[in-house]
Amino acid sequence: MTSPPSNDAPSPQQAGGTSRAGQAGGAGAGSGAAGQATHTSRAQQMLQSQLVKFVLVGGFSAIVDFGSTALFTFAFGLSDGVAKALGFVLGTLTAYFINRRWTFQAEPSGRRFAITMATYGLTFAVQWGLYKVSIPWLEGFDLNAFWVRAISFVIAQGTATVLNFLIQKFLIFKR
Repeated sequence: MTSPPSNDAPSPQQAGGTSRAGQAGGAGAGSGAAGQATHTSRAQQMLQSQLVKFVLVGGFSAIVDFGSTALFTFAFGLSDGVAKALGFVLGTLTAYFINRRWTFQAEPSGRRFAITMATYGLTFAVQWGLYKVSIPWLEGFDLNAFWVRAISFVIAQGTATVLNFLIQKFLIFKR
C-alpha cells in the first residue's frame, strides 16, 4: 500500500478547511453562539474524520497483524506468543506510518516515533496478555483452533485500538 501524495494531504492550517467552513457556516456563523456552534461542529468533524481514518488504518493493520500471526502459527508452527509478537510488530509499523501520514498529517519526527513505539510497547503488553489469556478460556467452548485465535485476536485488538487512538490523538499527535 502506498502513502497518499504529499500535495493531497491538508496542512494543519487547512484542517477543517474552507469547504468545511462553507458547509458548516451560514449567515452570522462567525459571531456569538452560532460561531461557537460552528467551531464545535468543525472540531467534531475533524475528530470524526480522524477517527474514521484511524479505524480504517486500524482495520488494514489488523489484517496485516492477524494474517502474519496466523501465518507464523499455522504455516511456520511458531508458538502463539511468538507469532502474536511478530504479527503485532508488522501491524504496528504499518499503522504508525499510515496514521502519521494520512490520519494525523504529521511530519516525520524521531521523537514522535520513539514515543509512539513506547506507547505501542504498552499496548502490546495489554494486547498480548489478553490474547494469551483468552485462548485457554475460549478453548473451553469447543471451537477449533483457528476460531479460538481469531476471537482472541479481536478481543485483544479491539482493546488496543481504543487505547492507541486515545493516546495518539490526545498526546502524540495533538495540535
